[in-house]
Amino acid sequence: MSVSQETVRANTGILSAVLQSLRADSAIQAVLGDPARLFDSETENAYLPCVFLERYEQTDRDAHAIQANQHTLTFASHSTYGGMDEANAILNALKTATERLSLDLQNQTLVLAYVVYSDVMRRPDNRSFRGVIRIRILTEEVL
Repeated sequence: MSVSQETVRANTGILSAVLQSLRADSAIQAVLGDPARLFDSETENAYLPCVFLERYEQTDRDAHAIQANQHTLTFASHSTYGGMDEANAILNALKTATERLSLDLQNQTLVLAYVVYSDVMRRPDNRSFRGVIRIRILTEEVL
């Protein structure tokens, strides 16, 4: 199945808009600094705490007369010093930012954004924590 260049550009635009909105959110800046240490690619020697985009999936959810897309983003947080409380604060900030997500999209509109899953776990080193949060975003084509 071939994906059109227009679809690829639209998805890249949505991902960029989501990351920009999350990085600008005050709740996220409170736990990840300003500029927020929220990365979409590997960064060497990132200061902790930080968050990485681990996975991005896009699925068509077309309705009868409208093109709709489902975007699923999985983020992983890494923290050491604040323990379980810091790891939970990071995930709560991401949840809060998701609830008030505002996107400026070309030819699409944000329909719904919500958290599907989140969890915090101790890493094998027994001193750092990894949080995982999965966010689902539904968009529709603007006619």
